[in-house]
Amino acid sequence: MFASVRKLLFCSLVVTGWCQLAAVETLAVVTTQAITGEFARRVGGSRVNVQVLAGPGGDAHHFEPAPSHLRQLADARVVFEIGLGYEPWLPGLVKSSGSKAKRVPLSRGLKLLKPGETWPLSAVIPPCCAAALEKSEKTAE
Repeated sequence: MFASVRKLLFCSLVVTGWCQLAAVETLAVVTTQAITGEFARRVGGSRVNVQVLAGPGGDAHHFEPAPSHLRQLADARVVFEIGLGYEPWLPGLVKSSGSKAKRVPLSRGLKLLKPGETWPLSAVIPPCCAAALEKSEKTAE
């Protein structure tokens, strides 16, 4: 019985200590776009410190890195990127910064459309709404 109480006490101390550490430490996050930065801020709240490389009005296609961007990447623990070659400058910038951050391509797992292919309504609209929309389109014809 005492062994199980000691294990429970030890586990509670470890969890309590980890929670206190987690409450103090914020995760340094870098995103390549303003919109993904906003998502990271909304999801992470006070637990993240988000830096955006191509800020509001910026274009990731025509991004011009500055020395401050190298520092942001070097300090980051996570980098959220669109992927799919959208940020062709990112691999070189990460390497130059010496960053050890985990890169997370947000496009991972997406099914890409072939030229001329369209998404079925069921892929973007809930089934109940898709059925109503298809029905209204048929009656309009």
